Amino acid sequence: MSIKVQGFKSSDLLDQVNSQLTNDQGFRKNAIHTVGAAIVFNVKNKNGQHQAWVLDLKDSGKISRIDPTDVKKYDAQIITSDANLKKLIAGKASAQALFMSGRLKLRGDVAKAASVESIFKQKVKAKL
Repeated sequence: MSIKVQGFKSSDLLDQVNSQLTNDQGFRKNAIHTVGAAIVFNVKNKNGQHQAWVLDLKDSGKISRIDPTDVKKYDAQIITSDANLKKLIAGKASAQALFMSGRLKLRGDVAKAASVESIFKQKVKAKL
């Protein structure tokens, strides 16, 4: 099932990562072992619309769309714009640089949230 959302360019890349998690058992096991948490991406696009996805690397090893208001039960939350999430997933911006410039906010377990970037970097090299 596709997790793409019209008007959110980052959703194309999230869908690719989700597909890789689904189809590559080794990658999924490594991602769950490395992160061990459920991370929410709470994203706002250029039209002011909000969308959220949860990257469950605690149990299922998949990405799902969720209601942007239902984010409190997860380990960490990354709040950013659609454009900045796309850059982060594609490896064109680092989470640290986005955070330090105020273009990315974190809530919850910061260490767990930071570990997600390593998963994206693996996929940039392999597929994206």
